[in-house]
Amino acid sequence: MNLETIMNLLADREFGVLYLAPSRVLGAVFGFRDRRWELQRWAKAEVAPDDPSAAARQVCRDMGCPRAMRLLLCGALEEGILLSFDSVDLPAKERRNAIEMELPRLVPAIPDPHQLQFADLPGAGADGGCRVNAYLVPETSVKHLVRYVNQMERKADGFCHPLLGVSPTDAAVWIPDLEPDFCFIHGRWCPKQGHEQKIEDGLQFWNAEFSRCFLLPAREFPAEEFLPVLLTARLAVSPRFRQLRNGLNILPDSIRQVRYRGSLRIMALLVGLLILVKLISSIAIWCENYREFTQLNDQISDLKYKIAENQRKTRRNSKDRKERNRIASMPLGEHDVLGKMYDITKVLPSNVRVINMRWSEDGLDLMLNSETENINIPAVLEPLRYWKVGQVHQRQGFNSSAITFVVKLESAEKRPKERKKK
Repeated sequence: MNLETIMNLLADREFGVLYLAPSRVLGAVFGFRDRRWELQRWAKAEVAPDDPSAAARQVCRDMGCPRAMRLLLCGALEEGILLSFDSVDLPAKERRNAIEMELPRLVPAIPDPHQLQFADLPGAGADGGCRVNAYLVPETSVKHLVRYVNQMERKADGFCHPLLGVSPTDAAVWIPDLEPDFCFIHGRWCPKQGHEQKIEDGLQFWNAEFSRCFLLPAREFPAEEFLPVLLTARLAVSPRFRQLRNGLNILPDSIRQVRYRGSLRIMALLVGLLILVKLISSIAIWCENYREFTQLNDQISDLKYKIAENQRKTRRNSKDRKERNRIASMPLGEHDVLGKMYDITKVLPSNVRVINMRWSEDGLDLMLNSETENINIPAVLEPLRYWKVGQVHQRQGFNSSAITFVVKLESAEKRPKERKKK
């Protein structure tokens, strides 16, 4: 449970603020009525040296604070340092890292380990950034606070420095318990001496500010004495308190209130049952869809097989048909191939040999080879009766005396044209 519970989870819209100082404890209870926060009860007690937490228990009893009431602690821890500076405008998690990087520049000696709480202030900072108040506390001081709260015999919802929500636009603040010789003016600690008038004017400002934020009691109320309580409550009821919660919490879970434990358990059980019902329903729908998908997938596989088989048959039949058509359309060819080849061998001299031959409908392609120079191949082939020389190409290798002739022989006979079928 975090500090946001004061604003969001209040069933009775009531919370308390407890100011812890070395010599005294101040407390006040605020309730929401008629759309305004009202200071309903307040109390104070002096701290006894032998039992410092007795004063806090006494103030809680005097204010009638039940253990379930939201309780916000405030004060200054030992060796804590309050800083105010300009920072870049970042989300809370990134802002914390940015502040940690700025600390070596702002603080000469950083305690290790330490806790850090911070609050963004209203209004823009320098260079488009924002103004930030940060409170740096050693881990040992936080442990002392934990022991103090345990001795109070009750839980707390959070802790913050009273001046954490004071912006540079606010008036001067002087709280003797925090710094007896210094006052907080415009985000800086200044000596009290020489600023008495600003402190006096600041009281008038804060009286008007608290009257605007709260419905104060009609009878005499020591607002100046309860200044740290009212400053902390002012921060708690501000609209920006929701955004500040990530930067304010420094208390461990062991001393923080746990709200609505039974309701949370019931809600967790109901959420678990809803998730289980949704899961079972989703599994049933998935199984049904999977069965339907499997059936459709099997049907698709059968159809693909049948389509592929029909395509194979179609291609096979098409090939057979094309082959039959090709064979049927082929010419009858030469009826005296051997005789014509014999005529070619008769006219070729012995020093010419045939190394390749291709017979086609248009003629005969010969590749001849001879080692005799100045041989006239067209004259050699001129006596052929059935052929006439069409083209002759001659080439000779670089490292060989052999000459290669590529001869195109065209048919000297005129073939009768086939009659067109009617």
